[in-house]
Amino acid sequence: MTRFLLSGAAAMALALAPGPALAKRSPETANPTAAAAQAPAAPPQAPATAPQAAPAPQASACDARAATVYFDANSTTLSAESEAALAQTADGPETCAIQSVTVTGFADASGEAAYNRALSERRSAAVRDVLVREGVPREAITVAAHGEVAESADPARDRRVEVQIVMSAAVAQPAAS
Repeated sequence: MTRFLLSGAAAMALALAPGPALAKRSPETANPTAAAAQAPAAPPQAPATAPQAAPAPQASACDARAATVYFDANSTTLSAESEAALAQTADGPETCAIQSVTVTGFADASGEAAYNRALSERRSAAVRDVLVREGVPREAITVAAHGEVAESADPARDRRVEVQIVMSAAVAQPAAS
C-alpha cells in the first residue's frame, strides 16, 4: 500500500472534496479486481456527445470608437491625416446611432497654465467642428479641456485631443401620420 503525505492546500482540498475520497473502504472496494469479477456488468452506454462550442461573440458594429489626434506646438490646426482619422472614427454604420461623444483636449507643460488651458479648449473646439462637419450631432458632443499635462517624456504626445464615441443600435422611428 502506498501512502502519500499531503500538506497545506492539497490536504484541505482532499478533506473538503465531495465523494468517497475519504470514505471507509468496504471489502469490495478494498480489492477492485475481485469486486469487478463478482459485480454484474453494467449495460453499455451510448457515447456521450461532446458539448457544442459556443459561437465566438461577434464584434458589434456599434461598439464604442476612439481616436487621438496630435498637434504641433502652439497650434490648433489639424493635419489632413488627423482630419481623415476623425472622419473615419465618426463614420459609423447606418444601423448605429451616436449616443454621446466626448472630446478632451490637452497641452504640453510649456508656457503659462492659463494659456495652455485656453489652447487645449481651442484644440477641442477644432476637433468638435470637424466631427460636426462629418455629421455628428453637435448636441451629442461634450467638450472638455485639461490644459497642460506632462504624461510622457515627449511633449508632442501631450499636445493632443482624445475622442470617445459611444454608439448603439439605431431605433426605428415610427412614421408620422
